Amino acid sequence: MKRSQIVFLFIVIFLLLALFVFRLLPLARHPEAGQSTISTTTTVATTTVATTTATTTTVATLTVQTPVANSLVKSPLEISGQAPGNWFFEAVFPIELQDASGKVLVRSQAHAQTDWMTDEMVSFSAKLEFKAWSAISGKLILHNDNPSGLPEKAKSVVVPVRFK
Repeated sequence: MKRSQIVFLFIVIFLLLALFVFRLLPLARHPEAGQSTISTTTTVATTTVATTTATTTTVATLTVQTPVANSLVKSPLEISGQAPGNWFFEAVFPIELQDASGKVLVRSQAHAQTDWMTDEMVSFSAKLEFKAWSAISGKLILHNDNPSGLPEKAKSVVVPVRFK
């Protein structure tokens, strides 16, 4: 083969590989229920610690009815609340439960219970199954779904919890 043919072949293979990888990225963004993913993305997010009343945790425009901040939680953890429609993408937004050291115990998605394509508040729910082992405390982190990946558009709400 001539050198120009080898270069051309290399470029075609590279383009096909790049197309294949970029076609798979959207699938990794929203896994089906029961599937796990490994994330290598680092996101800089605005984190807001929640204020709590006896029955709800509210942050600016997001309300978490369960669990209430600093409450005792166990697996399976039922999560419910309301979030602005712009927190969702395809009717879900990501959530995670971490122990006090920041180790992720479980990642999942909160699901819209009503029409999410609105600027109004949308009810959501999620159920997390996890093993806390020896952890005493941790935090539930709710992230807005940020399909752009831009750090300046990332938002999150932290709800501190204690494990039974």
